[in-house]
This record gives sequence, C-alpha cells and structure tokens, in this order.
Amino acid sequence: MSYLQTLFSFFNVPMFVVFIIGMFWRRASMKSGFWGLLAGTTAAMINYFVLYKQDVLDIPSDQGANFVSAIAGFVAGGVVMVAVSLFTAPKPADDLQGLVYGTRSPGMEEPPGEGDDAWYRRPALLGWGAVVLAAACYIPFSF
Repeated sequence: MSYLQTLFSFFNVPMFVVFIIGMFWRRASMKSGFWGLLAGTTAAMINYFVLYKQDVLDIPSDQGANFVSAIAGFVAGGVVMVAVSLFTAPKPADDLQGLVYGTRSPGMEEPPGEGDDAWYRRPALLGWGAVVLAAACYIPFSF
C-alpha cells in the first residue's frame, strides 16, 4: 500500500491538478498542462527521494512523506501551469465549446424547451438521490 501511495503522489496528484485547472480555466493551454505535469511530478519525486529518503526532512513515516510529496506536487504543478498559461497564447473560444466549464456544448445554442424538464434532467434531484442511495447502502454495514 505504501508503494502504491508513493506512485499516486508522484503521478496522480499532478495529473489531477492539471485536469482540474484545464477543466475550469479557459486560459489554460496544452504547453501549460505539459509543464505543470512535469513540474508536479518532479517536485513530488524530489521531495520523496531527496528530502525524505536522505533525511533532510524529518517525516516519521512513509505515508507522511507520501502526503507531503502529494502536496508539493499539487502546488508545484498548479503554480507552473498558471504561470505558463499566462505567457502562452490561449486556445480560441470556439475550440473549447463543451470542454471547459462555462462554455456551451455544440448544438446547445438555444435553451431547452418547455417539455425538457424531465426528472432525470434535474441535477439537484439526482444529487440528493445519490446521497440517499449512498446512505442506504452504508446503514446496514454500520451496526
């Protein structure tokens, strides 16, 4: 488990920050995603192999070192991605339609019609339904 968590802190956390920034910020670019992923992975590996394994940082366990490496990878990836995005040309807004939060999907220029208010198109109802279903699955195993 420790080995798996180490790999997750190296690769999954930087990929997560690149994915989240790219999904919610229209200004993010391909180059910023690459450099953010590389910087996050490098920072996590440097933290683990250089600072923790060489006893520069006094972290009591491998899992604690994984946690600190994940934080370092997240921060480094996010900072580098934002910085590189500010210095690169953004993608045209037409190319981002339906891919980035706040843009409309192609074919959705007009608002939904009057008859499109079916129960399965209501996010609040589906969200609360998922919460109730999760609680119902949890209750039998909690006693």
